[in-house]
Amino acid sequence: MKSTLPPFVSVLLAVRNEEDNILGCLEALAALEYTDTRLEVLIGDDASEDSTAALVNDFIQNKPNFHYFLIQENLGNARGKANVLAQLAHHAEGDYLFFTDADVAVAADWLEGISYFKDKKVGVLNGFTLVEAKNLFEKMQCLDWVLMQELIYILAQFKIPLTAMGNNMAVSREAYEASQGYEHLPFSLTEDFALFQAIIQKGFEFRVNHQAAHVAYTLGVKNISDWLQQRKRWMQGAIRLPWYVVSLLFIQSFFFPILLSIGYFNIRLALGLGLLSVVVQAVVLAGALSRVGRIDLIKYVLFYQIFHWGMGILSVFYYFSPIKIKWKGRVYD
Repeated sequence: MKSTLPPFVSVLLAVRNEEDNILGCLEALAALEYTDTRLEVLIGDDASEDSTAALVNDFIQNKPNFHYFLIQENLGNARGKANVLAQLAHHAEGDYLFFTDADVAVAADWLEGISYFKDKKVGVLNGFTLVEAKNLFEKMQCLDWVLMQELIYILAQFKIPLTAMGNNMAVSREAYEASQGYEHLPFSLTEDFALFQAIIQKGFEFRVNHQAAHVAYTLGVKNISDWLQQRKRWMQGAIRLPWYVVSLLFIQSFFFPILLSIGYFNIRLALGLGLLSVVVQAVVLAGALSRVGRIDLIKYVLFYQIFHWGMGILSVFYYFSPIKIKWKGRVYD
């Protein structure tokens, strides 16, 4: 007789020095609308040096489906966050693995995204995450995230796999095991991208969930220095995208200098291309913001265009600079 029980789900959460964020994340996970007996939340602590461990262990008392693990050794090729997730995956009993981050608050019905896996060919699901936008810098980050995720969504309509966001991602157990897991993947600071690629290479399909009811919220970075560090880390993954995508991203980053060069010879053409860029970007953002219920942010699109042009150039130079990546209190080459 076929079981009528819902699929067993494991939520995997890697944490390190998250005392300022972890409780909000855990409260959101505790509020998930799913059968407790078919859900487990596994929290892997990557040797935190603050009060993260104490906060987690205090919170999960009397929550039998929440489990804390102190991670002290490396598994295979995995390091840092990838290592934590690799070890949690070995503890996980779920048919599906959902991933999020300590600075993210998922929606109560986040796990409804499991419906996408009814098609057994689907191995990975990418959700939609918004930056909590209170000040202007955070609003710029929010629009930046929206534009990036909308590109993922648009390409997905043409069955073109780009990447997945590790703070709002799910994979089937079958797909994860087919990839051989994080410990067998080449080490990467963009572990979500590495896993996504490995699953796609094994012949699995992907889906993008941009339903407003399932949107997760993350915290923005606090300053330009942290933003550049974040972008340098992400660009390590982006550089391994197909050449045509990398080329488009490069052109996008240097669009303003390109416009200035064109303007030297033909000012009307430059102004026309600049206006066209603003209009196209506004239309794309309006579609995405409307779909996830945040159309109010569209009024910042002109500010965002200036931010996008300026920070795009700066991030490329920062990426090629000798400055090392500092992440969660560790330095990476």
